[in-house]
Amino acid sequence: MTRRGLQWAIALLAGGLGAVVLSTVLAAPRLKDPPSLWRADPPPAGLQAELMNEGLPYRWEPGTIHILAWATIADDYRQSETTQALVIKQFDWQTKRGGHRWVLAVLYHDAKKPNQPWYHTEWHYAPVFPGEQWIPPPDAEAYGYEFYLDRPTDEQVSVFLREASWDFELGTTDLLLSNATNVQNTRTLIAGSVDPIAWRQVFEREVPPNLFVELRRP
Repeated sequence: MTRRGLQWAIALLAGGLGAVVLSTVLAAPRLKDPPSLWRADPPPAGLQAELMNEGLPYRWEPGTIHILAWATIADDYRQSETTQALVIKQFDWQTKRGGHRWVLAVLYHDAKKPNQPWYHTEWHYAPVFPGEQWIPPPDAEAYGYEFYLDRPTDEQVSVFLREASWDFELGTTDLLLSNATNVQNTRTLIAGSVDPIAWRQVFEREVPPNLFVELRRP
C-alpha cells in the first residue's frame, strides 16, 4: 500500500471510530431529576397567585408572586376546611415604605367560602400593665408576613415559618372553651404540596429537606 493509501485508511478508520463513539453518546439515556420528596396533590381552585395579592401588605406595589407550598386542613370541631399557603412576593422595585424588595407571607382561604379573598392573620395584644415595657412581636407572629431587603436565606425562612405558625397541628387535641369546657378537636391533612421548581426559581437553591415535614410523600 502506498503512503497516501495508508493515510486514507487511517482517516477512514478514525472516522468510523468517531461515528461509533458519537452514536454511543447519543444513545445513552438522559439522567432524570430524582423524585420529589414532597406531595404533589392537585391544587384547589382558589390557589392562584393573582388572587393572593389582596391578602399581602403593600398590595398596590407591583411585583411577582410565587406559591411555594400549600396545605388544606380539615377541622372537625369547627367543621371547616382551610387552605394555607406560603407565598413570596418580589417587588419590582424598592417599596416606598421601608425600601424592601421581598415579603414572605402565610395566607389563608376558607374552602367553604370560595368568594372570600385570601387573608393573613392579625393578632391583637392586650396592653401592658403600667410601668411595664411593651416589646412588639415580629411581624411574622403578629400579622403572618415579614419584609426583607434581600432574598431570604434558608435560616430566615425557617424562622419565619416558626413565628408565623405554619405548623398544621395535626391530630387530636383538647380545646378549652370559654365556658371552661374541654372538647376534643381533630385536624386532618386533606391535600398539600411543595413546589421545588418555584423554590429553585425564587431562591436559586433547593428546598431545605428539614422543612415541610408534614408534606413529605407517604
